[in-house]
Amino acid sequence: GNFGKASTRNDYKEGILGEGTVIITGGTFGFDPSAWVAPGYVAKKEGANWVVGLNKVESADELTEAIANASEGDYIYLTEDVDYGTIYLGELKNVTIEGAENTGITLTTDDNKVIENVTLKNMQFVDTAVAKDFINISQNASIENLVIENCVFEGINGKSGHAIRGANANATIEIKKCTFKNMGYGIWSSYTGGYASLLVENC
Repeated sequence: GNFGKASTRNDYKEGILGEGTVIITGGTFGFDPSAWVAPGYVAKKEGANWVVGLNKVESADELTEAIANASEGDYIYLTEDVDYGTIYLGELKNVTIEGAENTGITLTTDDNKVIENVTLKNMQFVDTAVAKDFINISQNASIENLVIENCVFEGINGKSGHAIRGANANATIEIKKCTFKNMGYGIWSSYTGGYASLLVENC
């Protein structure tokens, strides 16, 4: 919809807040509607208005910033066909990162950081030039319930590196409905200790 300014009467200063629940997934507003924007969406200032749309990141810097500022329950959407390079997941709880047709991205967990209830879904990791390790699991990160779902890992003629590499004896990881093409390795534990729990389902 297209909404005008918020009410300005003295006893009502909370925009469209009132009885019931308002969840915004799109539209143009004459005031900042961020308090009612659904998870995974964002209100961006454009001229005198705010426009609500999917919170898609378009560069490595934007993705790094989105991860650093993520709150519990957030969705981060990736823009198609962007070379993000190496991205550190940092400290994340109850966050989903979702995308499609993403090329040249490597995701790495950080030592001594907490990854809890994090989902990576609908992402396509494509190696276009060199042998890449797409998801690196740090040995000393605290990882609980990392879910990698419906992702495609595509290398070059079997010469590429590892789709999912590393080990963490305390980590619990689920890999569901993923496809591995032309990778040197699909899932590889590079240190002794393996994982606390590893589920591979329908890959």
